[in-house]
Amino acid sequence: MPSKKKLSFIILSLLIIESSMKTNATPNPYAHIFDENIYNQPPSIRKYVNYESIDNKEVQGAAIQLLIANKVECLERRLFSKLDKELQDIKGLMSDNKVSAGAKITKAMGTFFATASGLALFAFPVGGAAAATVSRFAIGATITGMAGGAGLMGASEFLLPDGQVDLHKITTAIERQKQELILKLIQEPIFDLEVKYVIRKRFYENPLLEKEIEKTLIMSRVEGFLPLNFQREFLENCLRLPLQKKQIDLSIPWWNLMRDVELESSHLQIGDLQENVLRKKLTYYDETVRSSLAEAIFQISASSMPGAKSVKRFYYFWGLPGLGKSEAAKLIPDYLA
Repeated sequence: MPSKKKLSFIILSLLIIESSMKTNATPNPYAHIFDENIYNQPPSIRKYVNYESIDNKEVQGAAIQLLIANKVECLERRLFSKLDKELQDIKGLMSDNKVSAGAKITKAMGTFFATASGLALFAFPVGGAAAATVSRFAIGATITGMAGGAGLMGASEFLLPDGQVDLHKITTAIERQKQELILKLIQEPIFDLEVKYVIRKRFYENPLLEKEIEKTLIMSRVEGFLPLNFQREFLENCLRLPLQKKQIDLSIPWWNLMRDVELESSHLQIGDLQENVLRKKLTYYDETVRSSLAEAIFQISASSMPGAKSVKRFYYFWGLPGLGKSEAAKLIPDYLA
């Protein structure tokens, strides 16, 4: 059973949790609540590794619903259960000593509302610095379902006529705030990126990539981490990475970079490829360079086959300025695409 002295701390922990839903520059209310486990996926989802299934609406919906369910479970386990326990502590303390408990709560809440000027009702304390200011509408808005906040509610709003704490009002406010935190899950600034990630996650074969994406998604909620626009750019680049390597049709001799005159004299036929504009640009290089480019194109084509290992991780083009190194490096992927 908590001591009387603890009462003021308990009541304020229930009623003062910094809310970032009210302004653009305040901390994310889910910071330090979620961890990477919210992105876990069971075999029932991860089994759909056929690339065609990425557009399967049923699988996509299951992945998104699981993400939200994992978040709700995390909220219940790491926050809601603590609020419920502290509320029970208040009820127990009041049952033991109603008079002193009511006086203690009245004093604590009165002091808080008289001195603070910008804390919203139920906002997560960040680093213990939950003593900023109370906006005019924050508390009223929470009690009325976050409807816009008509006016500031003082400590007396939570007290009965006899000066005792109105536990029904406090309990109702807590339950409404729980519902708001759940409903606001899909309004987080990074929710769209989380959706893209959980839809694609089952295709990733690199655990380190998964770890970095999930770490960045989680840390994007923490104040003082990298600016959100930097994190979004990193995550968007990661989520644009191909999920599987492109398979190049080996029945087409992409590596044949002979010029038209050379083709005629050799009597080779390469069909429509001969009129390919990008291929023609690659034939402008001299024979030595074309030979090296043709070798690279052949290796890339061969390594695109299922189960094949890449012969080289990268190709290094070197030479004097103005010889067309950058142009060739851009032409080859466009040509094979």
